[in-house]
Amino acid sequence: MQVILLDKVANLGSLGDQVNVKAGYARNFLVPQGKAVPATKKT
Repeated sequence: MQVILLDKVANLGSLGDQVNVKAGYARNFLVPQGKAVPATKKT
């Protein structure tokens, strides 16, 4: 799953980076904590 980071995340990237992570990691950790948003054509 492609996400855009809103904060620096250890071993993943920093603010504004578009990274590929497992869907569960994005849904259960990154997005709820406000550290990332799903990458779409709008974002």
